[in-house]
Amino acid sequence: MSRTFKRYIEHYETVWHGVTITISYEPRWLSLADDYGLDTAHLEIEAIAPERAPLPITETGYRSHFTTAHAVAAMGGPVALVRTWLDEEASSPAWQQQAAAARQLTLFFFRVTLRGLVARWPSLAASSGYGCSPSSLSNAENPKSHLANPERQLSRRKKFIKYAEVRIFGELRRL
Repeated sequence: MSRTFKRYIEHYETVWHGVTITISYEPRWLSLADDYGLDTAHLEIEAIAPERAPLPITETGYRSHFTTAHAVAAMGGPVALVRTWLDEEASSPAWQQQAAAARQLTLFFFRVTLRGLVARWPSLAASSGYGCSPSSLSNAENPKSHLANPERQLSRRKKFIKYAEVRIFGELRRL
């Protein structure tokens, strides 16, 4: 005899270390408790912003996990269970090493980008308001011009670098 059953799935969203995660929780997976006395629950965990970002429990940003409904309830619910699991796995040396490598890569790209901006200083500085404009380029002999005064030019470069850092960090935050 075949029985049909209605599936019940709860959906949650949480943010862990800047990563938005969705959690789908099915406390009575396939209604196995009714037929076989099995207390099987199913969790689906997925990083959605940034999409499929690696997590300590999965390199792909997606994890399907079977457990018992009793274990989920004992941990305080699916969100508490997943956050505790992530925190515990994040303390492992392997995850710490992976996180450090990701930070280094971000810092490397920041430095490369900043060097590229400084190399293109005259054109970018003119558009940002921190450096040379076409009128000031023709005015290089003027003692008040920043081109004639190296200290003033250095001060403008430092201001521009600060401006560029703010712009780049804003872009990195959006990634």
